[in-house]
Amino acid sequence: MGFEAGSRGASLVTFVDQHKKTMELIRSNSCRLVGPSYSFISSDVFSYLRKAKSYDLIFADPPYGKYELEPMTKVILEHLNNKGRFILECDKGQEPFLNANVSNYGQTRILYWSN
Repeated sequence: MGFEAGSRGASLVTFVDQHKKTMELIRSNSCRLVGPSYSFISSDVFSYLRKAKSYDLIFADPPYGKYELEPMTKVILEHLNNKGRFILECDKGQEPFLNANVSNYGQTRILYWSN
């Protein structure tokens, strides 16, 4: 999603992931694309968000069933700019919360919020 945002006009895309191999792959792929400035943060998202700025668009795809999504979402929404959007990919069995908008794609559910 970060590369897609870059191809559609984002001026800066920040990737945050604690998995080293995933971050290496993302960084490698970024070298093959012409686009915005990319920032790569090797950290868990909660540590990063404690000191993060705010964003126009935030996309999260945490491992299904590993995190409590509502508390994570509340923290992320605090870092969303005015008129920003947060998109959360999760399992289709996830019940919507915090007045999320919902779209389903196969076994995937997308929850999203606009500020």
